[in-house]
Amino acid sequence: KIRILKHHLCLSPPNPSFLHFFVFLCFVSELRFCDFFLRSKQKRRKPKTKVSKFLKISLFFVFSEDPKKKKRAFFFYSSIKRVFENPMGTGFSLFHKNLSSCYGDRDLCKPGLGDLPESCVALILQSLDPVEICRFSKLNRAFHGASWADFVWESKLPPDYRLILEKILGGFPENLSKRDIFTFLSRVNSFDEGNKKAWVDKRTGGLCLCISAKGLTITGIDDRRYWSHIPTDDSRFSSVAYVQQIWWFQVDGEIDFPFPAGTYSVYFRLHLGKPGKRFGWRVCDTEQVHGWNIKPVRFQLSTEDGQHSSSQCMLTEAGNWSHHHAGDFVVGKSKSSSTKIKFSMTQIDCTHTKGGLCLDSVVVYPSSCKNRLRQN
Repeated sequence: KIRILKHHLCLSPPNPSFLHFFVFLCFVSELRFCDFFLRSKQKRRKPKTKVSKFLKISLFFVFSEDPKKKKRAFFFYSSIKRVFENPMGTGFSLFHKNLSSCYGDRDLCKPGLGDLPESCVALILQSLDPVEICRFSKLNRAFHGASWADFVWESKLPPDYRLILEKILGGFPENLSKRDIFTFLSRVNSFDEGNKKAWVDKRTGGLCLCISAKGLTITGIDDRRYWSHIPTDDSRFSSVAYVQQIWWFQVDGEIDFPFPAGTYSVYFRLHLGKPGKRFGWRVCDTEQVHGWNIKPVRFQLSTEDGQHSSSQCMLTEAGNWSHHHAGDFVVGKSKSSSTKIKFSMTQIDCTHTKGGLCLDSVVVYPSSCKNRLRQN
């Protein structure tokens, strides 16, 4: 289904023989590249002869999942001059005959999108996001070669990618291209004995971090009367911490990591009820859920440079995984070392017991990814 958005005066006439013309930019849902051919008539220089000039415009479109991000189109043009014998009354059909053969005639279509220098294509790819770069690399050889340029991928990497690699791997790998480094960082990488995971978002290039329940300090976790670790496929770490019944509920954690400059949000991933499987189907046991709707749970976040935030809420939604916001923190551009943050989740009112809660992990996301996190 073709949606014609609006027409634009896309190019000024290359020479005085061309009149003003408009090109309709048709954005097709599945089409990423297409050619337009425009013809300009000239006066006859001899009887029964027509000189036509074709302007070939090669367009490829850039679509974005972000509704706030505008659609973009890049185009290149070349002028081709052909002389046709034009008997009276056959001009219209002759034009379509020659126009239909333009796609297979190399003499008519000498310059094309594949003839662009890789350095020129690389400059265009630099303005796209990583997912779009990989898609356009399949267009032709010029785009494929340009998609491996180091300066293209260095602009997509976090500024402190060397410190991030040293934190995850314990050292910086040599002889890797910038594209290989981005590919490695965009995967979920485990470190700190598998209790933490870090990766770079493929769309935005923002750093994401996840800390398992085993990487947190939980009061009474070693007492099997209160806490236990249960296996589940719903967790990145294959197991979650489950509290059966307790009076004093307190979870603390901290992380020291080289976060790039930006604003980040901290969430606790929780689940009311005990998840499991029965006959291959996922089920949730909510019999032991109690005490969370009497007094609110308090979430706190603090950083070493004095930032502090706190919030509280009731836990009422049973049977589904939910992310509870603990707070936001800002990393300045001038900061080049690691950022240390502390966070906690408490419900220490000992007038009643509470239980039936699963604690999966604590996640740190760029604040720009809030909507995507809620959808997940």
